Amino acid sequence: MKINSKLLLGAIITTLGVVTRPALASEYTWNGFSFQASLTDITSATALNSSNNATALSYLTDASVDTGIGDLGLATNSFSANGGILAGTFGGGTYYHQSANDILLVGPGFSGTNYWGTFTVSLLLSNGSQTPGLGFTGDNAIFAGSNPNTGMFFENSNDQIFSLPPDNSEYYYLPLDISSFDTGGLGVTGIELSNFGFRFLDLSYVGVTDITPTPEPGTLALAALGGIGFLIARRRK
Repeated sequence: MKINSKLLLGAIITTLGVVTRPALASEYTWNGFSFQASLTDITSATALNSSNNATALSYLTDASVDTGIGDLGLATNSFSANGGILAGTFGGGTYYHQSANDILLVGPGFSGTNYWGTFTVSLLLSNGSQTPGLGFTGDNAIFAGSNPNTGMFFENSNDQIFSLPPDNSEYYYLPLDISSFDTGGLGVTGIELSNFGFRFLDLSYVGVTDITPTPEPGTLALAALGGIGFLIARRRK
């Protein structure tokens, strides 16, 4: 009996539940970057040290570079660190390395410099663990031009909410290459920032750029089985 190879392949794929995932539509574009996901679900905000945390976190998770948090990790009315962390996920997606700009941290600067201080970045993984942390400073950030808008940023050390004047504020961004972190081949679901130090990180946006969620290894294996079935059908034809 002649076997219809196309029907066989379709039956295998349907039975095993292998589907082709469409590319995600861009959630947000900025400075030539197209973001597919942003920091949306905050799982820890101990780096904030004020009574206005809800306002601050709404500024950070609104998919805009024009609103954010100032002085992450700064103790109240002090220039010392509070020992806290900021962690969250990218809205339920799982992401893998695609380019040197896999994840971007965006924040303000003033009159030719930023005041981001020092901090540690770890990536949250699909099995619930996280990568060892890598250290960064404001010197690693890239200048992205002047801010044409009046941005609202939250100053977490003294409970003030203030506007940054356009003529005295600028954008900076820090690109994070997922392949620089020890993910063990697992997908990335979120990020953790910790070990903040003088002058302390100002942050307005965290996003995943130009990446389509990749099927888990099990799904890829099932797709391979479908291909084997197709080859068998051709041999019998």
